[in-house]
Amino acid sequence: MEKPKLVKWNEEKCIKHLKKLYEDYGILNATTIHKYAGGMAKYIEANYGNLSAFCDDNEIVYLFKSGKNNWTEEKAIRVLKEIYEEKGAYSTSELQTVNSGLERFLRTRKDGVRDFCEKNKLSYVLKSPKKNRWTTEKAINIVKKLHKQYKEPVGMKLLSRTNYGGLYQWASKEYGSYKAFILNNGLAEYTSYQNNWNDVKCFRLIKDQFIAKAGKIHPESIKKSFKGAYNYIYNEHGGFENFLNSYDLQDYVDVNNTIYTDEIVKRKIKEAYTLLGDKVYRTWLSENGFGGAGTYLTRLGEGSFIEGARKLGLEDYVISIYTDWTDELVLEKVKEMLEDKGEPIISKDFETNGLTGMRDWIVKKHGGLKEFFLKYGIESQYANMKYVGKELWSYGLQFEELAKEAIELFFENVAYNKWVGNVRPDFILNEGIWIDTKLSSFAYFTDETVKKYTVKEECKELWLLYLRGHKFNHGNPQVKLISIKEWYEDLIRMGRRDLVDKFDGLREKVYEKERIDGKRVHK
Repeated sequence: MEKPKLVKWNEEKCIKHLKKLYEDYGILNATTIHKYAGGMAKYIEANYGNLSAFCDDNEIVYLFKSGKNNWTEEKAIRVLKEIYEEKGAYSTSELQTVNSGLERFLRTRKDGVRDFCEKNKLSYVLKSPKKNRWTTEKAINIVKKLHKQYKEPVGMKLLSRTNYGGLYQWASKEYGSYKAFILNNGLAEYTSYQNNWNDVKCFRLIKDQFIAKAGKIHPESIKKSFKGAYNYIYNEHGGFENFLNSYDLQDYVDVNNTIYTDEIVKRKIKEAYTLLGDKVYRTWLSENGFGGAGTYLTRLGEGSFIEGARKLGLEDYVISIYTDWTDELVLEKVKEMLEDKGEPIISKDFETNGLTGMRDWIVKKHGGLKEFFLKYGIESQYANMKYVGKELWSYGLQFEELAKEAIELFFENVAYNKWVGNVRPDFILNEGIWIDTKLSSFAYFTDETVKKYTVKEECKELWLLYLRGHKFNHGNPQVKLISIKEWYEDLIRMGRRDLVDKFDGLREKVYEKERIDGKRVHK
């Protein structure tokens, strides 16, 4: 079967697709366009500045409504006068504080606030500029001085707060952007543009914090304790939600700060029912601000939205839209998703496109999304973190996959990566025995896995299965350390010497990499 190909966007294709989205969904906004055609949205923003400007330039403004103000010169003049009438003359940095959208529009689209005011005979609304002719040297000294005084990154907010908004505007005009000024002059350490954080480090941080707090974390807790990581995520990804969606971390961070319970979900589903005036389905909930409640029911029903609703007595408020899925139909849908998005997809995209049922079918039929994409040779189109960070994850994943093969030979009723509350063990046997896999037994000296698993009443016994190392007394009667070598005899007796050889070969690969790199491989 033909592999899905990524769309190469151009102006004509964008206009055509926007019109199609308009026909399907009515008046569009930035959120809707990103949701149904993320690749196209990114193309437009990279090449035309923003979606609103693109629609304006191509005379299709009728189909787009910005969530923010659609600024025009006439509107800008009116608002500048209104602010003057209310506050009197103001500085450009004060305008940024009062109306950042207007200040940004004038700075980026109209050559600056002062130039715009002069051209439109509005100079009287602005205070006289400080006798401060900016130079690169002076700007550098101010950035260093503010950082030393306030002990925080020197960005637009701090500059405006300390009446140095002119520096930000000068840098934007002189260098193209404030960030370019900072990086070109070696000032990253004084701002949020530091380079010590990257995607992999932030990914690991979120996982570690989730374990440490035994549940979902909130962005503000990251901001408080790891400001550099917080700033990196916002600067590089535009916000936590974008970062979480990129790496399938939605279940680790509570971006809405909503902690769902049975009672909250019951109330939300009934609210949704009243709002729609009919039984609600999973996709509608996701598209109308009730996605968290839908996810809660799906988890409660162990993958079935309807079963979760039934457990809470909500069967009269929900409905299922069922499709008889086949591999061919799924591949066709995946191809459509790739064409719409214009880049590799993630697990969250199935929910965004109203295809959670299809995603559940893939997992049940093929054992996981990864397995399905591998089967059809399109793994490069699945942007899961385990593929993005191949060097970081490969050995641990290989061991987990081999362990899965052995476990399924020995045991029946094996659940793989099943959520239980806020944790997801590698394997669950007969509902009571949980198994976690690690490359080394030494990892369990510092790993928080034991603690977060054994506090769950569903975990009757925890097996720690490792590739190398030796046993030690963990001090917890629920815990049993097992070397994969203990299973070799049974595997050979079952005619699976090949699997034993694979475990030994992987162990040698890990040791060889450690010898070459001079450091321990943990994953």
